[in-house]
Amino acid sequence: MDKSSANAFYNYPELESVRLLFELMTDPSRYNHALESFISRVTCRLGWGTAAPSDELKQRARELLIGVSPNGALTNKLGFLKKLPEAIVPAKAWEFRRYRTESRFFTILQNEVREKLKSKTAPESWMRHFLENKTATGFASDLEGAYAVGMHGIAGALTIAAPMQSFCLAMCHHPQYQSILHEEIDRVCGDRLPKLSDMPDMPVLRAFIRETLRWRPPVPTGIPHESVKDDIYEGYLIPAGSVMHPLEWSISRDPEVFLEPDAFNPMRWLETKYPTYQEPLTKYPTITQYSQFGYGRRICAGMGVAEADLFVGIGSLAWMFSLSASDAEAEKAAELPKEPVPSSLPVHKEAKKATSLPSGMQTPPSETEIEEQLDEHFSEKMLPADTSMLSRKKTVKKPKSLESGGGLSRAKTVTYKLRLPGSSLPGQFPAFFEQHTGPDTPPSSPKARTAMAGTPDMPAVDNMFNSAADEKASKPDPTLEYSSLLIAKPLPFKFNMKIRNKKKAEYVAREWMFYKMDGEFEDSKCYWEGGNAGNKMYGWGEVHK
Repeated sequence: MDKSSANAFYNYPELESVRLLFELMTDPSRYNHALESFISRVTCRLGWGTAAPSDELKQRARELLIGVSPNGALTNKLGFLKKLPEAIVPAKAWEFRRYRTESRFFTILQNEVREKLKSKTAPESWMRHFLENKTATGFASDLEGAYAVGMHGIAGALTIAAPMQSFCLAMCHHPQYQSILHEEIDRVCGDRLPKLSDMPDMPVLRAFIRETLRWRPPVPTGIPHESVKDDIYEGYLIPAGSVMHPLEWSISRDPEVFLEPDAFNPMRWLETKYPTYQEPLTKYPTITQYSQFGYGRRICAGMGVAEADLFVGIGSLAWMFSLSASDAEAEKAAELPKEPVPSSLPVHKEAKKATSLPSGMQTPPSETEIEEQLDEHFSEKMLPADTSMLSRKKTVKKPKSLESGGGLSRAKTVTYKLRLPGSSLPGQFPAFFEQHTGPDTPPSSPKARTAMAGTPDMPAVDNMFNSAADEKASKPDPTLEYSSLLIAKPLPFKFNMKIRNKKKAEYVAREWMFYKMDGEFEDSKCYWEGGNAGNKMYGWGEVHK
């Protein structure tokens, strides 16, 4: 990444990485919340110059995933329901509510930036750029501009967090590589956190990121597209109107390109013996132009954002923590061949879960309050004594020859059984929601949000893609316990996050304190009366009634 490109991120990833690490140090049990909030906060700062909408943006993203995922909205499974009136199709009514909420949210954020521009207090952001250059952007209306920025925000709110969660999973099941990563980070960064400017000097970190996305692609099915005209590919006719899936799970497991494709091995990007090795190492490995971002003119416009967030986010995690499997996860990992994981490791004591979500803007605390917080969170007991350290590709045979007059062969459809959790999403199925939260639990509560994100007792997705014949052939792989929406991420699991040394912890605490006192780390804002589920017009919780 050149200097001009890096400057376009306004140091937002580096700023939010401090809050990320502080949250993980003080409450490691909420790692999912911390990782997703880190991405959402950076995205909100890029979009609108403030991190305050981050929780609401995550909710907008979750709802959109329900609306577009094959395993989400009921209308995605039964297409004919879309033709029926909203009054008799709850899923269709839910989608209209989702759209109204989304549209209103984007408009509110746009108006907030507009008001800040009038008072000359608007930070750098995509929305500020749009409002200052509306003629040059070519958008027909303010609403179109609001959606252009807002959908960029939604696209990055959860998708980039999924590889960060997969990285944590990989370090639990493949710990043998972690020391290599720590060595590079300590050598390049020393006592400070990683920066975007470090990217050319850190090929090992980039290799870990590249391998994580290959090992567990966040969009394993790829994004489907419909062919607009007849096409011929390697002797097969693809008729116009065909739905094509670039199946990323299979692409990333081509044995001719990726030796031992099911193994997590970041060295395949760093050693010359592997076909995936590229030079120069100041540029490669990279996720830029990676097939996970799509193809052609429809390629993801957020590649640079993903690259920056993952580099700083995963780099900060590795700089601060040594990750390892908990006793429970180690037992699961013991079932995996050739990859032993330590079976007895110190377990981090879980912090108490929050009982309520933050609401409104928070006044920066006094120095005395901050010192009391730090004394509480950074006792000697917390710091370590020792600071050393899915699918099986089925071949469709091409006809030996195309006989004259016989025409082209139509591509054979290969059907795979998609193994999904027995219970589905709360957005469409109240029985599951009530089972995990109780019938009177507000959808905006922490308990409800936990259920929406997936719970530890949900049935595991043993293999994301398996042929029916393979189901009985192998034991479940614990690293394939993933969510069933379009964006795949590990289901919640327990693991250890050991602070690598006290000096790093003190540095993060000090930086967090300064930023907090400057008002940088404001709490998330509620945008609807009575919380995010209380407004009858816009509240998404209405869906569950």
